[in-house]
Amino acid sequence: KQATFSGKIRGFQAGSGTSNSASGVAELSGQAAGAELNALSVVNSVTAASGNATSINFHNASNYSPTGKIQVIQEGTLVTDSSMKFYTYGTVSGVTSFTPKLTLAYDGKATFAGTIETPSVIIDSRLVLDNGRIYDNATNGNNKGFRIGGSGLIPINGSAVDTTNIVDLGSS
Repeated sequence: KQATFSGKIRGFQAGSGTSNSASGVAELSGQAAGAELNALSVVNSVTAASGNATSINFHNASNYSPTGKIQVIQEGTLVTDSSMKFYTYGTVSGVTSFTPKLTLAYDGKATFAGTIETPSVIIDSRLVLDNGRIYDNATNGNNKGFRIGGSGLIPINGSAVDTTNIVDLGSS
């Protein structure tokens, strides 16, 4: 089936569609058994340049500006370097903003910005970053790592300051 609305949306449906929940807005369907189906492309039809971006915006009400956005932007040394940014709208400590809260950069770095509801980030189920601490989340509870405090880096062992394995990391 094909539908065209003022040249803006063109949808194709292949297959029975009997296992799909119908959308009240649009459906994009195709077939790619054992392979990737590229079902949607969002294209900025201009010459490649740093700062070019494409976005998908989410509006939680018909009278709202976007309250969420996923953006891919060309930034980096080469115009082919792209980063993906996840924006949310909200008010924190009296300041309202629509800013990126997570950026997956072209160079492999992930940046969390703003207030994170969960105060820790766990990587690979073991490495924990929270409240100024970086430690190994060992199953035996012997969480060796360090805490960043007013006096510098403080070694920790479990939940206590490690007084037996203090390493001088220097003052510079």
